[in-house]
Amino acid sequence: MLIYKSTISGLLRRAWVILIPFVFGITMMLLLMLGKIPKINGCNTLQFPEILVFMVAGIIECCMDLGLIPVNDDYTGLFRISTVAGQITDRSGRAIYRSDSAAVLTPQQAVLPSGSRIDDHTILYRMEIPGGYGFWQKDMTEMDLLNEELSEVNFRLYQETELLRRKNELREKEAVIEHRIALYDAIVNRVQAQSQQISLIANRALASTDLKEKNRCRREINLLNSYIKRFANLMLISEATGTISSGELALSISEVMRYLNIYGIPGECIYTAEGSISAEGALAVFEQFQQLLQCGLPVLQGAIACLTMEKGQIACKLTLENCLLEVSRDATEALSLLGIHTLQEQEDDTLYVTFLFSERREIG
Repeated sequence: MLIYKSTISGLLRRAWVILIPFVFGITMMLLLMLGKIPKINGCNTLQFPEILVFMVAGIIECCMDLGLIPVNDDYTGLFRISTVAGQITDRSGRAIYRSDSAAVLTPQQAVLPSGSRIDDHTILYRMEIPGGYGFWQKDMTEMDLLNEELSEVNFRLYQETELLRRKNELREKEAVIEHRIALYDAIVNRVQAQSQQISLIANRALASTDLKEKNRCRREINLLNSYIKRFANLMLISEATGTISSGELALSISEVMRYLNIYGIPGECIYTAEGSISAEGALAVFEQFQQLLQCGLPVLQGAIACLTMEKGQIACKLTLENCLLEVSRDATEALSLLGIHTLQEQEDDTLYVTFLFSERREIG
């Protein structure tokens, strides 16, 4: 039927080739039936299935060779129209086979390492084969577009993250500022009485024409300013830990004593205690110290402050000469709530006051 349908005259003249495997197969079958097939160790070298397979395979191969069965013998054309962007070159880089979708390689591109980019969106891969090299290309356009989109998304995320971070920093700074403002407001409230007294003394000095009175007002203002400065400093120091070292309290009292000497009243501070005390307790004692000085200022003749250790506790002892004042009952009770025991004694117009701190912490 294949021979009958063929319209190529050249093929018809060679159609007899198909009979060769057929005749060969029939002959081998006859020899097998007559027992004439060569034997090895008493067994036939060929059996019926092998003879039949060889015969059919030979007939099909002849049909393919004659073109009666369509086959692809144009591998160059197949490679050219392949969707794979590849090519095969000799060792000099000359293309032997190349698909239509493959780019023509320059000598410089042909020697690039495998995985190199030959343009913005194309990667060239290379492998060595017998007699030359195999090249194939990979289009990275879609991947590059995805990477660009991802980069843009990452950049936006980075900007949003940076914005959130800066907002958080701003909130933290605002919180710190608000805390500081609250602390400064607390300081202003605690020293408001002294600030008002300074204003009154300043007005009195402006209204007076007496130079001695002006100088006395100036020294009293300096004394009040030293207290305000040191009280504010103690509050700022205590803000972080809630405690004040006995040394800082002694330093604050010493500075007030220095301005008391400038005012004209002898004053001294002796410091031997070691440790730290609660901030509120130290501030309360410093306030009582200032009130006793300020109220007794017109007649006060001398003042001594001593910070020592008594039975493992920090004690602040005040000696005020020619002072008829005492720590009020309300102030004593308030100090007691802060863990400070107050002892006071009046003898020969001299007031002896001891503030005993019930809690002492080691300085670490």
